[in-house]
Amino acid sequence: MKQFILFLVLSSLILGIQGQIPSECLNLNSKSFPPASLLLKCFNTVGISEENKGDILETMGKFFKMYSYQDIVKDSPSSPPLMKIQIDLEGAIKQVRDRNLGKKVSAWSFYEDIQQNVFLPLMDAHTMLVKPSCFNGVFFQPFKLEGHSDGNSGIRVQISSLSSRKVSPSYWPSPDALARYVGKTITKIGGRPVFDAISEYSRTHSWTSKDPSVSFNDHLFVHYLWRPTRFPYNLKESNMTYTFSDGSTLNVPWAGNFTGDLSKCNPNGTFEAQLFNFEKERLVPMATPSDSVAVFPLYNDPSTLVAKIPNFHDRHIWRLIRDRTPSNGRFTKLIVDLRQNGGGIVCEGLHLIEYLTSPPPPILYDLRRSQNSDALVDAALKANANNVSFWGPRFWSKPYSTEFPYRDWYGPRKLNRGGVVGDYSNLVEFGDRQCKGPSTTTKFDKILLLTDGHCGSTCAVFSNLLSTVHNHVRTVTVGGLPNRKDMSFSTFAGGIVLTDQALFAANDRFKIQAPFVPKKWPTDVSMRVPHMELYLNDKAQYPVEFVFLGSDFKLDVWPSVYNQSSFRPLYNQVNQLFDRKEWTQGKKR
Repeated sequence: MKQFILFLVLSSLILGIQGQIPSECLNLNSKSFPPASLLLKCFNTVGISEENKGDILETMGKFFKMYSYQDIVKDSPSSPPLMKIQIDLEGAIKQVRDRNLGKKVSAWSFYEDIQQNVFLPLMDAHTMLVKPSCFNGVFFQPFKLEGHSDGNSGIRVQISSLSSRKVSPSYWPSPDALARYVGKTITKIGGRPVFDAISEYSRTHSWTSKDPSVSFNDHLFVHYLWRPTRFPYNLKESNMTYTFSDGSTLNVPWAGNFTGDLSKCNPNGTFEAQLFNFEKERLVPMATPSDSVAVFPLYNDPSTLVAKIPNFHDRHIWRLIRDRTPSNGRFTKLIVDLRQNGGGIVCEGLHLIEYLTSPPPPILYDLRRSQNSDALVDAALKANANNVSFWGPRFWSKPYSTEFPYRDWYGPRKLNRGGVVGDYSNLVEFGDRQCKGPSTTTKFDKILLLTDGHCGSTCAVFSNLLSTVHNHVRTVTVGGLPNRKDMSFSTFAGGIVLTDQALFAANDRFKIQAPFVPKKWPTDVSMRVPHMELYLNDKAQYPVEFVFLGSDFKLDVWPSVYNQSSFRPLYNQVNQLFDRKEWTQGKKR
């Protein structure tokens, strides 16, 4: 390790200029844990050709034409406390082009520029570009955080536990020494008040939510101390200095864990073209069906059942809940814990709504028309290609309210979004043919949906439809920014997401060749966008992505979803909300 450090210190500037990857960097693997600062220096030795920079920006720009929100993000509607989005995507891409083309830049800095200045301002986890897999890794600290009320309308941040990564780099204190900091209260990070440090980073790196409270929770619980390298979490400091309430300090270098392979990034600045399946990679770290859904009676109230659902990737979640519910119980109340639920299969969310209550109302979508979508719809219609997602004439059960012929469903209808009048399709239902409901149902007198705001994608569809339709279903959020009365209970509702590989495959299938068709990437970079936008009902003026939906209750507690010792007191506190008078009153929305 000492030789490796000395080599990089002496040669990093030269290597950065030459764009060559030293053997020490090529030999990194998942079992090595170099300091993050050294891993970054390795990343910055990877070059990129002018041709590849131009091709990537060109493909990205053409793919954004399929992005349903391309107009509304120029000036999003006011919906406090959601942050307004104001970005001209074409202008932002041009600025990246001007900063990078014709300049000697590393591949790492090129992708960082794209992520930080094009995608991050959209504040939407459905809309992202992921760096090539040769950069795969994570920067991390040894701790996990949680918050507690300070008794004065503020937050007291504590170390809740050690990281689940069972590693101890030589430049860190020993595991026993680190364990002595668990439970300690942090007052400052990097010399700044801890709340200011975390909230500012969450505001400038809010790619999962437009609600500052939800973003604050995400960073407090996960991403402030754990930053995947392929995603838009930049790392400016090499060390994290903690100051504790007893006056003691601790300096911990950021650690790096590298699971990529820099040999796939050729030293001359070109990349080997590879296929990349974002959906497959996204599913890998998810829990297995046998472990993910937990169902149990509340320890001190036999009439309350708790169902903890970390994602909607399991098949037949409604059946797992049914089969894991104790048969000897008489449950009238249900707490559904959806904290840090990033979504999954849409039909699973709809099935669970039907199992817990009744069949949900239709999900309504439209899309922003483009030359590429026009060509795909025409080709699918002529070929009668019914099995092509989004494009085939019978993929949808029917257009909403009226039996439009297929071509009439596609529109256009004129909508003014962000000051731009564009062509959109008519509203269409997500069809019953895609989602066959459960064979049985159950009923509860009252249901509480518990979230930390990070209830995204399918989780947002599930919670939005269930809570807005049924009066006996309420929502409760935990944490968020102190002194904020209102907080979103869901995030990145988005719509139907289109991946780059899905678009490439559809264009190939129908042999669509035109200047507007995006070329395939010269590397395994990955991009996805919401292609169809979701509405809660046919009277909604804007898609739900840009509409604030506040929780019915908000608790000023910040328990980590990864700290199981906090579950029992949290569920007990949530259970007390069933007795609140608000149940006899109207909802907030």
